[in-house]
Amino acid sequence: MASFNSWNGVKAHGNEFLLRDMLKRNLGFTGLVVGDWNGHAQVDGCSPVQCDQAVEAGVDIMMLSKRDWKGYLQNTTSSAKKGSITAEKIDDSVTRILTVKALYGAMTTPALRAAGIKERAPPSQRPGAGQSSVLEAAEHRETAREAVQKSLVMLKNGVKGATGKPIPLSTTGKYLVAGRCADNIGLQNGGWTKDWQGSANYPNHLFGSKSESIYEGIKKATERGGSATLYQSDGEIPDLSSYDALIFCTGEDPYSEYLGDRH
Repeated sequence: MASFNSWNGVKAHGNEFLLRDMLKRNLGFTGLVVGDWNGHAQVDGCSPVQCDQAVEAGVDIMMLSKRDWKGYLQNTTSSAKKGSITAEKIDDSVTRILTVKALYGAMTTPALRAAGIKERAPPSQRPGAGQSSVLEAAEHRETAREAVQKSLVMLKNGVKGATGKPIPLSTTGKYLVAGRCADNIGLQNGGWTKDWQGSANYPNHLFGSKSESIYEGIKKATERGGSATLYQSDGEIPDLSSYDALIFCTGEDPYSEYLGDRH
């Protein structure tokens, strides 16, 4: 996939040196190159409905919005007829697309069948499709948990008086959990959760019964240990002396892709 970024001032979607010269010729890549969501429109002189430069550069499949595909098809066909896009580049893209489809069983011909390549059902019709029990299998959730555990970064676990290091916390302790991110699964998960940019406004129950916020997880652990945990978003508690520790959860609003860029 071509990315949204630029290399030496040239957008990847229109960078023939990267896509065609380096990737396809020098490295011998025989697959296909797909564009990112309307990424071709960021190339100088292009728009969502026309980008001859991207085809010439080596993008084989454009990722278009549903409102732009007809205009893009018409303009690209016109450019090919006028010679603005060479037949050689069109043929190369078509060959790559059909080759990948054939290898993955998305199409068949007598020659392919003779070679032992059988047509496969689309993913939506294959065994296991749409089965939440497979997607939410215990081993999958355990793998996700392991990924989170191993990607956490401990900045400092210093000495806390005579009790030693504050982490790990005991399940028998009494804790105050604070911060707006403590009991908000939308904030925990970030962008591409429920929708493109994610949201802090979805109630926790929309994430399913197997999802839990930071506060909910701590609360369950301390309840098993015979203790209790209090959640206060702003942390304003008159008397903190009865708590063994304050757990403050902070974070940023969710985002994805360029809407999270700093300018």
